[in-house]
Amino acid sequence: MGAFCSCSGADAAFSLQAPWRKAFGTPSPLGHCLPPAGYAAFRIILAVFWSGILIWSGAIAYMSKHNWFVYLTNWGILWQFIYLTSAAILTTIATCSSAPDSKGEATPWFARIVYAMQAGNATVAFFIFLLFWLLVYGPHYVLDPLSPMTHGVNFVVAFVDFLIAGFPLKLAQIWSPMAFGLLYILVSLIFGLAAEDGLIYNVLDWKTGPALAAGISGGVVFVAFPLLYLAFAGISYCCAHCNCCAKHAAYSANGPTEQTPLAEDLVYNKA
Repeated sequence: MGAFCSCSGADAAFSLQAPWRKAFGTPSPLGHCLPPAGYAAFRIILAVFWSGILIWSGAIAYMSKHNWFVYLTNWGILWQFIYLTSAAILTTIATCSSAPDSKGEATPWFARIVYAMQAGNATVAFFIFLLFWLLVYGPHYVLDPLSPMTHGVNFVVAFVDFLIAGFPLKLAQIWSPMAFGLLYILVSLIFGLAAEDGLIYNVLDWKTGPALAAGISGGVVFVAFPLLYLAFAGISYCCAHCNCCAKHAAYSANGPTEQTPLAEDLVYNKA
């Protein structure tokens, strides 16, 4: 009988059960048709593209004198930039170098951090996309060219990476997007109460509408984030058993073989 998580505690949230170079150098079954160099190129392209979005966003904030760091959208941009860039570097190292390999508790700290960020990447990106169109955008909102990139394309990039990366989600990693959300709520609360003009979003008005702000924040972090994460975990499980590439058809319900060695090696156990 399969299980989503084969280890527990802090190690479950961070470590890879496959050697980290194998984990970062091998795509999921959905991307097994990519050769190693192609997989590295794919991750580099995503990182370079998102670096351009970060620069674009920062340039607009600089020219308009906006406080870039108080907006949830920009936190998401920065999260994706750090994750995609780090993942591209690790995948390139894994496919093009002879760096030492290790797994489990011996997983290097940098691989652990990137793995943890990957776990929350799709959830965070989706909610930034969803919350903007549901709670911020309106008939009188002036939509600039960057907004669709940071509130739509952001999730497309995250979801494509989620499907192709060879990292099935662990249930123990559900804390990753929740920690992101809690940290932002704390910052918005401090800024909202301490700054003279501390209103970031109308739905997070901590001075005049603290009950509504707390309710929306708690609902997103403690209800919506976990539910969406579970949905992505289910998709991840299905992807780990996908035989979409005929070249790797040996990857079947019986588990990974010598020809298709990765996805279940990372997380899933057979009992």
